[in-house]
Amino acid sequence: MKKASSHDFGIVLKNSQGLYYCGLNKFDNQIRKSQIYHSVKYAEEACRHINSAENLRGIIQDFTLVKVEIKEV
Repeated sequence: MKKASSHDFGIVLKNSQGLYYCGLNKFDNQIRKSQIYHSVKYAEEACRHINSAENLRGIIQDFTLVKVEIKEV
């Protein structure tokens, strides 16, 4: 039986205000609430969509991809 990994990598979307994209047009400054992508293709697509959305008031739309590591401690 293969042992489960205790760490993983992913991609989150973060803007210059320090806000993370949490999904469903929600944003938070806590990384733990962020939407994590495992595909660069889908992360880039979400980033383009969010940065071009017209209904996000008060949010600076300069989101970029940030690589994150998740590990058991």
